[in-house]
Formats: sequence, C-alpha cells, structure tokens
Amino acid sequence: MPQAPREAHRGALGSMRPAFRLLLEVLDARFRRGETNAVVAVVHIASEYGPLLVWERVLGHAADPVRLPAAVGGDGSAWGDFEDRECPHTKPEKSAARRVLTVAHENNAGWRAYLDRQHSNTAQALSVCATSCHRRCSVYSRLDPRRAEQITHGCRLAATLTDSAVVRLRHSAPVGHGFGVPSRRELLDAWSRTRASLAKQAPAIATDDGYPLPGFPTLISTLAGTPSPRTPSSPTPPPPSPAP
Repeated sequence: MPQAPREAHRGALGSMRPAFRLLLEVLDARFRRGETNAVVAVVHIASEYGPLLVWERVLGHAADPVRLPAAVGGDGSAWGDFEDRECPHTKPEKSAARRVLTVAHENNAGWRAYLDRQHSNTAQALSVCATSCHRRCSVYSRLDPRRAEQITHGCRLAATLTDSAVVRLRHSAPVGHGFGVPSRRELLDAWSRTRASLAKQAPAIATDDGYPLPGFPTLISTLAGTPSPRTPSSPTPPPPSPAP
C-alpha cells in the first residue's frame, strides 16, 4: 500500500490482482503446514476485499482514494451522504464513503489511518451499491448495462463468501480471534458448504482443480473477470540448471 497519498507506486490501490495471487500462495502454504486458523484468516481477507477485485474491472483501480471520487461523486450520487435515508449503507460504510472522498488531501498519518481502518468498509459500501441498493444512485446507474450486470454478479458472489460457513469460522472463537482453531475436517466441511452456495451462482467453482480449498482460485478469477490462475499446487517448472 502506498504510505502517502501522492506516492507514485499505487500498489494494491492500483490493482488488487497481485495481492490476491499472493493470498492464493499463502493459503496453499498455510494449509499444507496445518495452520487452519491462518487459512481462515486468508479467506476472511479475501471476503473483505473481494468487492474491490470486482469493481476494479470498471474503475481501473482498487478504489484508490486519489481516483475514486471521480467515479462515485457528482450529481445524482448519494455516496457518503448521511442525510440520505434511502441509501442502504450502514453508518461505518457511510463514514468510509465520505472519508474516501477527501483523504487524499490529508496528511500521511490520516491517509494510513484510513487504509488501516476504513478501506475495507469502502469495499463493502461498493458491494452494497451493486447488490442491495433499490435507489440506484449515479454510483451504479452511470455504468452501462453490461458492466452493471457483471459488477452485480461479482459482488453477489463476494457477498456470499462474506456470509459463508467458512468465514463464520473466523468469528466463532469464544474470546476474540485466534481461539477455537478449527480442525482440518471442520475447515473442509465449512468450505464444502460454502463452495456449494457459490457454485449455484458460478458453476465453474464446483470443478476440482487440485487446490487445498477446491474451487477457491476459480472464485477469485471469477471476481476479477480473468481466466483461472495457475494454482500453487501446479507451479511453473523451474528453469534448467546451467551447464557446469
């Protein structure tokens, strides 16, 4: 993540795709080590930022606060408007929505605080715009019909993951995160139920691919609108060793 608003390299604000490729590698490694709580944590991160992977397809970036105001502000927009009672955003989502419009003009500490605490709420606000808003302000209505349909489908998939059995494992601990570590069987059973729900919307997720959580890479590629990525279980062969 850029540590200042005008940093040249935009990192995961420019595109979430490299971050999600890394998440796939991390999940694979953690699963093979038997670190199931870490696997659930990775899935939880994917669920929080999945809507940004979807919206990147039309925004050209991952809700970068420097560029996002041009896509969500202006006439006919209810984005970040606390007075608009028709907007279904929650208070945390509205707070993040309003903050993202101005945080690029704050100092570096304010910028980092937004990224730490509110960028995931901005992601969820965008998801609500695509899936459960009946008013359809200009944030969504400015999209052409084909793009709007793609964004709605992707955000519904992301919302299904957020509300899924496998993500609930993250919140099932009796005293905060990190306690009540699930067994491998519990993890796989929860993913199996989650996968079945996801596959109702995107049947390709039901295809086995050799990944520890089968179909998870296909879910990510579907959100991104890209071909299924090469999974860590079938890596690119290393180049031959140089001749002595």
